[in-house]
Amino acid sequence: MRAIDLGVIFFRQTGHARWEAMPILVDGLSKVMVGLSQRVVAKVDAKLGRLEKSGDWSLSGVVPAGPLRTSRRDREAAEARRADPEHPRLRGIRSLGEWLGRPSFLPSVAADASGVAIAPRGGINDGTIRCEEKAAGTYAIRSEKPLDGSYVVQPAADEDHASPSWSRSLTFVRNAHVHRSSVMAKGTPVAEWSDVVTMRDKVAAPVEGWCEIDPGSTI
Repeated sequence: MRAIDLGVIFFRQTGHARWEAMPILVDGLSKVMVGLSQRVVAKVDAKLGRLEKSGDWSLSGVVPAGPLRTSRRDREAAEARRADPEHPRLRGIRSLGEWLGRPSFLPSVAADASGVAIAPRGGINDGTIRCEEKAAGTYAIRSEKPLDGSYVVQPAADEDHASPSWSRSLTFVRNAHVHRSSVMAKGTPVAEWSDVVTMRDKVAAPVEGWCEIDPGSTI
């Protein structure tokens, strides 16, 4: 969702006393100025400080970009949940339609729920996997070991219910699938990638008396 659709526009410094408008808050900026439409001014946190009126918009002073970036992502996630509350949204790494199950790359779940639970399909959670809230309504799947197979996420409040208000099936793979291509590689193989044994006869023997300190001299 673009920032201007939310009634917000950002400005980054491009030179001395020169600022450029941005429709979205991009990563990598340390400070920005913020323009706010009338419909969102009343909802803005006091961290922006004093606002200057400019037509139908209000403009902040120079503020740190980090807190604004976090606030924007939380707001976008909340908008998405309100637009489709019964269907949680997942974000992670897919491999041929399945989710990568490595602990460092497990997906996150955005859902309109006070808590989210995960368990193997048809099984019981052994305590090594859980969902932790990392932002308002966004939960990170955590596991002490790689996941493989079918799992189900649902509201934590419905964990013991036969018919939860919603649920989502996830299939994990321990390792990403290998992508095989039928297209032949172009060019000739790089010699250095060949077997060391086959390279042995192609490498010249070092000069007798080679000095590691000064390769240009001999001992």
